[in-house]
Amino acid sequence: MEWTEPHGTDTLPQEPRGNMTSLRPDTSSTCRTFLQHWAAHSYRAADEFDTKRKQHAAFYNRAFADTDFVELPPDSEGNSWHLYLMRLNSEKLDCDRNTFAKELQHSGIGISVHFIPLFQFTYWKNLYKDFTAENYPNAMKAYSRTITLPLWPDMTQQMLERVVQCVKETGERHHA
Repeated sequence: MEWTEPHGTDTLPQEPRGNMTSLRPDTSSTCRTFLQHWAAHSYRAADEFDTKRKQHAAFYNRAFADTDFVELPPDSEGNSWHLYLMRLNSEKLDCDRNTFAKELQHSGIGISVHFIPLFQFTYWKNLYKDFTAENYPNAMKAYSRTITLPLWPDMTQQMLERVVQCVKETGERHHA
């Protein structure tokens, strides 16, 4: 199998190329040219994705800034915003995170729950008997308050507004 083809010439390289171990860097190879173009495109796409996610997170932050039942996620230089972790202020709500999350799901919002504490996994429970919620109260508190909202580069403004609307409506229904 030939991994490279002549690129702008009528002759193949002199060295046989029957497997990948015989490949050598060759500036005229189709493979290398393809990889260079692919890498350049990937870097541009990654920058665009990063910019869009930051814009979407900023929209969420502005929308929830005046909402007392939501604690905004921390923002800092270099945050990739691959997740939008919304923390619920349980003192302002008459429901727990699971109820809030289920209502968002019933409204068609694809939420998720991240960062399940290790002590909740059977493997760790069996390995370390002191891995309990009592010994790690901060982990359990953070987990029990956090919902991950949808956040991906191709979200439309209408999608973002729908998420915000559903979060606010759910919060208002359960406001203590």
